[in-house]
Amino acid sequence: MGMVQVKGELKKHTVMIYSISTCVPCSNTKAFLDDQSVGYDYLDLDTAEPWERSEALIEIGEHLPGRGVNLALPIIIIDGYILILGFDKRNLSEQLDM
Repeated sequence: MGMVQVKGELKKHTVMIYSISTCVPCSNTKAFLDDQSVGYDYLDLDTAEPWERSEALIEIGEHLPGRGVNLALPIIIIDGYILILGFDKRNLSEQLDM
């Protein structure tokens, strides 16, 4: 399964979520955005084609500030530059102007 686009009424920001299909925080993030009617795209890394996963890991790497970063799922990129690691409802609300 490849990238999925979820339509929502709020399209002020572009939101990309990298997740794992069985990840509870990932599901919580998607449900929160669904409840808020935010449109977003997501890619479940565990079900993606190998080439999609490779491209995703390159994009994720471009947004990491450097060594010493502890990764958490989901990995959320907003407007191509804001990086949120893990399910953080408050931070998502602030970054998405909700």
